[in-house]
Amino acid sequence: MSKEFENFVRITANRVGSQATIDAARETKTWQDKLEELYRTVEQSLSPFIKDGTIAFSTETVQLQEELLGRYEAKAARIVLGNRTARLKPVATFIIGARGRVDLVGPRGIVRIVLVPANATGYATRKGASEKNAQPDPPVKDWSWKFTTPPPRITYVDVDQDSFQNALMEVMGATHGE
Repeated sequence: MSKEFENFVRITANRVGSQATIDAARETKTWQDKLEELYRTVEQSLSPFIKDGTIAFSTETVQLQEELLGRYEAKAARIVLGNRTARLKPVATFIIGARGRVDLVGPRGIVRIVLVPANATGYATRKGASEKNAQPDPPVKDWSWKFTTPPPRITYVDVDQDSFQNALMEVMGATHGE
């Protein structure tokens, strides 16, 4: 056994023991509640089409695995329009830069939806975070689901009726006149 590996094992084991513990049950419940909130928004934005039968919307339980939460159940959603299907797939609640992520996946692409502070307009890096006197950000009270653009210039757009319908057309492969 190399000394370098032994040091790595000991340092990593100590980090786990010294990390702040989280309430996994509470975090999982919060995530599940936020997913339900997103799906209600989606269902409302599609409501006239669900009512007349041109769009089918359903949810299903899926299994997720996260390092900090272990294995747990969450809801995913499925949207069927004609012969095309899109899915809202929860990715994780513990991700860098957001409180959670869901992918809208269709036959023509993927659009990412993230749970971020309600007032966020884009991903912001903390300046001076490495300084000794850097203060932590205050806790976020209001979270909101937003579409995110790909890096490097990440910006957010609120998930609402119009933005969701536009994103659904994008992943379903709508063309002009369709």
